[in-house]
Amino acid sequence: MKKISILVLSFVLFGCASEKKNNVRMHSELSVEQMKKDLKFVERKLFNMHPDVDWYISKENLHQKFDSLSNTITKPLKPNDFYLKVAPVVASVRQGHMSLNLLSEQYEKENKKKYRGSKSPISQFDFLWNNGNLYVLKNNSENKEIKQGAIVLNINGISPQKFYEKYRATITSDGFNETFIEKWFGKKLPSYYASEIGIVDSLTMRINCADSISTQTVHRIFKKEIKKNKTSNQSNIQRDSIVTVKTDTLKPIKKILTKEQRRVERDSLKKLAKKDRIYNYNLLKKEYTIDLSYPTKDSTFAVLKIQSFTGTKYKKAYKAIFEEIKKKNVQNLVLDLRGNTGGRVNEIDELYAYLTKEEEYILLNPTVVTSKWKLPYYMNAGHSILHYILLSPYYAIQSPIVFFKTKKGKDGKFYYKLEQENKSKRKQNNYDGELFVLTDGLSFSAASVISSNLKGTNRATFIGNETGGTYNGTVAGRLPILTLPNSKLKWRLGVMNVKPLHQTEEFGHGIRPDVTIIPTTDEIINKEDPEMDWIINKLGLKE
Repeated sequence: MKKISILVLSFVLFGCASEKKNNVRMHSELSVEQMKKDLKFVERKLFNMHPDVDWYISKENLHQKFDSLSNTITKPLKPNDFYLKVAPVVASVRQGHMSLNLLSEQYEKENKKKYRGSKSPISQFDFLWNNGNLYVLKNNSENKEIKQGAIVLNINGISPQKFYEKYRATITSDGFNETFIEKWFGKKLPSYYASEIGIVDSLTMRINCADSISTQTVHRIFKKEIKKNKTSNQSNIQRDSIVTVKTDTLKPIKKILTKEQRRVERDSLKKLAKKDRIYNYNLLKKEYTIDLSYPTKDSTFAVLKIQSFTGTKYKKAYKAIFEEIKKKNVQNLVLDLRGNTGGRVNEIDELYAYLTKEEEYILLNPTVVTSKWKLPYYMNAGHSILHYILLSPYYAIQSPIVFFKTKKGKDGKFYYKLEQENKSKRKQNNYDGELFVLTDGLSFSAASVISSNLKGTNRATFIGNETGGTYNGTVAGRLPILTLPNSKLKWRLGVMNVKPLHQTEEFGHGIRPDVTIIPTTDEIINKEDPEMDWIINKLGLKE
């Protein structure tokens, strides 16, 4: 017990020291020799660990890029300036899961308690980058003068256009797809600003709203304010139909409610909390990760919106959802995967089992890796020595399992066996009615894998735009995060080539829709939905 306590204490002290070092390192220059060593590190690890490094670029061409870059490094640079040189080479592999990340200022020991659980000013907004402008798509801050649809001219004096020019070459989708790029830039923009302006409690945002230009201030939301909002949210029973007594706060209500009414209130809040855990309620955005709705008066038409394949109790969620779909005799179902950047393969396998019409199905093709002996290390690479010591019992069990699940094929390649390569049976309570799937450039990774199989089996009609992930698969599976030895930049790369069973002859592109509909900027800002409108009109339904 004493030894464990010492290890934990060492870990905490090491963490505090590393944060301070990180903040100093951000502003310190790297020598030419240090940067060239980091380049060699990236090149070596890339060719050793990535199972299809030459899927979209030849190995010779990629080696040349590293050599050319090495020759241009002739003077000391700060880590984030070095990032701007090496990240475009990493992006040239055209694998969207693989990314190099900027260094950002970290909370040091004296500030950790103050900032823990808080929301930075920039993170309180959803942005839309479209046609060279940045728009406010959603404002979760307390400054309501910043209206939805306002054009952001600059934040703390830095224009978003400057960042697009600066960072565009560091962003890639899977393959040659372009639909992912602009949408992903809008998602990444807060991290670019965070790296540039550091940790701040407020920022100024210069905006153009209805041709009126103004400068607005946005403040950080601290944890106690978030808790206060959560309590208020739980007390407001309008968010869930199971609650029958409307309240503003619980304490004063207890004075006027009967014992039975208080019991109903408590039970209602417990049910609401359980629902929040199963469907993953986002308090700041006020939405569920998985949500079933009925947008028209016809209850046989339903929309299943899935924001992400992460964070939910997905087995319970889908079981309850498809029981409801069966009970309501839904004949037309929309699977909305717009903005869904992916997640767990296990989850899409669960969902696919409810949607497929096949009695038995296989979700994935064999998964390619680079090594049998080294795969256990590759899957868990990038951690500290202390991490490996503390989790050594886990790795002692996991490593042999990974080793024996990896086989060498007749083609000389190594294959790691995933469960989704086996035959599975569809769910007893599966949905077999008409299916529509909505996709856009942010439909990526697992969202693309399930879309490939739904498209390949002609199970659904696809509406929207080409997915950001490719039809024929992606390199992901496990995504270790390595640290470059000298610059300490974090680098994420996939070590498994995950391919859906159904493939296409078109090279390097996503799942193309049967009906292409791309919303205009005004339609997005005004929350109009031309893709959904197309389906409703086709079915002859009224909202």
